Amino acid sequence: MDQPSDHDGPAVVLEAVLHPEQLFDVRQILTVRLAAVPAEDLWKVVTATNELVTNALVHAGRCIGLRVYLEDGAVRVEVDDPSPSRVPTDGLTGGLAIVAGVASSWGDATPGADAAGGGTPRRVPAAKTVWCEIEIPGVG
Repeated sequence: MDQPSDHDGPAVVLEAVLHPEQLFDVRQILTVRLAAVPAEDLWKVVTATNELVTNALVHAGRCIGLRVYLEDGAVRVEVDDPSPSRVPTDGLTGGLAIVAGVASSWGDATPGADAAGGGTPRRVPAAKTVWCEIEIPGVG
């Protein structure tokens, strides 16, 4: 799968989400910071972000980083967690199935991989970064 990429700068950066109760705050921040994104597309971004962060909390114990980028025609969400385990791509269920349903593309990357995602390659800052891109014409 592809790797997260460098961008001009994220629209949203959070250092850590440690508890499910913080997801409400994450959704509120996204709604404010991405106010220019059409409502139907914003719902997809908020839903995908919620599911990726929840996945990190449930399967890795915590989310150690969240970045959301407005790119040319897309929004990219990157969630870091401390688990080195790759995300299974066959037989998706639960939150990752939802992410796959709303995102144009998604994947995970571990340190050392240098494949390009949507732009210039960069090193993964955590044990694993799970990302998704949602195409939104006119954004970025």
